[in-house]
Amino acid sequence: MNKSKPFTLKNKVRLPRYNKETEQAMQETREILSGKIETKSYNSARELFDELDSESLRNISHQEQKL
Repeated sequence: MNKSKPFTLKNKVRLPRYNKETEQAMQETREILSGKIETKSYNSARELFDELDSESLRNISHQEQKL
């Protein structure tokens, strides 16, 4: 009876390496999925876009006040 392994890997399997920003985004995703970070939800695309528009206007006003 042969006790050898059914197959042999000649090259080690390498896990992908990501840059710091990608690693942080992946960690944030894990925390969102586990419930550690709360996220907003919207009832419609219009509701989402309205909020994005109002955030943009607030940012512009804030930048103008700095000048």
